[in-house]
Amino acid sequence: LTLAPNPVGNEVLLTSAPDYPMKNVVLFDQNGQVLRTFTNLDTNYFFMSRDDLPNGMYIMQIGFEEGQSISKKLIFN
Repeated sequence: LTLAPNPVGNEVLLTSAPDYPMKNVVLFDQNGQVLRTFTNLDTNYFFMSRDDLPNGMYIMQIGFEEGQSISKKLIFN
């Protein structure tokens, strides 16, 4: 799984391996509060716009089939 670019300006692209499509993406702030949730995905490419999020560090949790997930740090600047 890759996140690019990171640090992020306005938009970030998540890319997963062809055999591992993303099923959901959740964005958390540093306090663990859920800021955005994207569900019912079935894709290897996912774009997320920054919109009104302030500068700082965030955590993205990406879910795959069979309950597997990966967490990645994301920095908006």
